[in-house]
Amino acid sequence: MQHEETGTGMSNMTTPAARFTPRTPLGKRLWELRQQILTTDAPLLDWDGIVREVHERRGEDDNGAAR
Repeated sequence: MQHEETGTGMSNMTTPAARFTPRTPLGKRLWELRQQILTTDAPLLDWDGIVREVHERRGEDDNGAAR
């Protein structure tokens, strides 16, 4: 299933993003960061992508061991 914010699929439905309201300070901050990244050409990362990027920035291999 595609999301409306990608410009394909679900065009006649209200997007979950339009209904979402963050309830915590962390949720609000993460939502703001997500909105900022959507204005760029950078892809949104899935959980595995986030883990890979954290390991890369820490100089670790894909399993978290130091290189």
